[in-house]
Amino acid sequence: VVTALQIVMTNTALHLQALLDFEDQDGEERIAGDEWLFEGPGTYIPQKEVEVLQTIQATVIHHNQAIRLRARKETKDREGRDRVTGEEWLVREVGAYLPGVYEEVVDVVDAFVLTEK
Repeated sequence: VVTALQIVMTNTALHLQALLDFEDQDGEERIAGDEWLFEGPGTYIPQKEVEVLQTIQATVIHHNQAIRLRARKETKDREGRDRVTGEEWLVREVGAYLPGVYEEVVDVVDAFVLTEK
């Protein structure tokens, strides 16, 4: 059976999970239950040891906006900071933000502009 390869676009990622222990093409050891992202752009070549859990789209952050993220497990964020399970933080950089494998987008927060009134 011929299966069409999945194309992953820019600002999109596949959330993958290992079903069995194996070594991937990059030589990285994956243990059953490990989760990681395959970030686009690129062509994802399926493997029998890997299950695609979902497709993740980047969240666009506009001016005077931020996104609130929550850590699902202990992880490092995109800036290299350690985050503990349940911790929430804001990302304020304007542009597309692709959440990490153990990050979930809780909310998009709009800024309140304060004036003298």
